[in-house]
Amino acid sequence: MTRYEISRRSFLNLPSVILITLGFWLSASLVIDVMVLPALATAGMTTSPEFASAGMLIFGIFNRVEMLCAAIILAVSLSLHRLPSPEHTLGTGLLLSAGALFVLPLIYGLGLIPEMVSLSSNLSWFESARPMTSQMFNAHICYWLLEVAKFGLGFGLLGWSLRQR
Repeated sequence: MTRYEISRRSFLNLPSVILITLGFWLSASLVIDVMVLPALATAGMTTSPEFASAGMLIFGIFNRVEMLCAAIILAVSLSLHRLPSPEHTLGTGLLLSAGALFVLPLIYGLGLIPEMVSLSSNLSWFESARPMTSQMFNAHICYWLLEVAKFGLGFGLLGWSLRQR
């Protein structure tokens, strides 16, 4: 009978997985926030009645990618927190940061973006484009506050994973 032993050495460097995933996620968020949104606004698309469906398509797909990245980061963070490895220690604060990073895309994708789409949808064919309402303005403020929180938590975890390499 052959006996198989599980090696303690891993082929994956788990802090590098966090580094690569966060790098992809935060850079894609910067592209969306700094390049795509201003380009759509200067082209006048944000005042178009069709922007609600286009925005839902763009942000719906991107929010699913964000949820996937956040799930990878949380899973790797939980495994690093539970591993008895002296070389890679993940504190409780960083674990809570990974958990908060997991919750943020859920707030975006399941709550905020559908609410913004419903506020910007123009269901009357005879009505011209409406100006931004106060509810939509508040939703935009909430979106940007969540973006700032995402970048703050993400750069904190990014700094930790760079120190672990």
